Amino acid sequence: MLSLLDNHEYRTRSVAAREQPVSHLVVLLHGFGADCTDLEPVARALGASSPHAEFLLLEGLEAAPGGQGRQWFSLAGITSENRPARVAAAGETVSAWIDRELIRRGLRAEQLVVGGFSQGAILTGWLVTARFVAPPAAALMLSGRFTGTPVAAKLSTPVFIGHGARDPVIPVAEGEQAATALSARGAAVTKRVYPALAHGIGPDELRDVQAFLRDHGVR
Repeated sequence: MLSLLDNHEYRTRSVAAREQPVSHLVVLLHGFGADCTDLEPVARALGASSPHAEFLLLEGLEAAPGGQGRQWFSLAGITSENRPARVAAAGETVSAWIDRELIRRGLRAEQLVVGGFSQGAILTGWLVTARFVAPPAAALMLSGRFTGTPVAAKLSTPVFIGHGARDPVIPVAEGEQAATALSARGAAVTKRVYPALAHGIGPDELRDVQAFLRDHGVR
């Protein structure tokens, strides 16, 4: 499926709700160098236990270097100082796209769940704290970090943070820091660390995410 976004077309992949009525739209954002098909197995696994949710996967906003997949924001010359601005620029575009997709489906802002892996998890952290219309009903940050986005009010979003203890790409300490930062802003954080997991999504993590979504009304 193609979606018109800021006068450009980006691929999306939808995993339809298995049962009606649709209760939630779950937007999943892939990691660096992947595409909108990358998290489809995750969406199908989560949909098996949340049959009233539609899962929607958006393709990254830019081509990754070397023509291998997509990215949400450039990593060229990235530092802890310039990362927040890059994340915010991507987040503003994705947030506007989400608003349009909710309207198309006749869903309210509070029926949104957003999640991501790696670079997609970083973008999810921005959406949790700075989304224009309303914060998501729940959020999933898998193997990511938090950019320190300022927020004017306390958060109410439940956030699942999962991270592999052996992650060589984004160290598990970044996940710990994300949990601390979001908890300090008022988010109800569920944190899980997987001792044998590197930079990926494992079966134990999927089961924990399934339980998290069910516990927060995504059924």
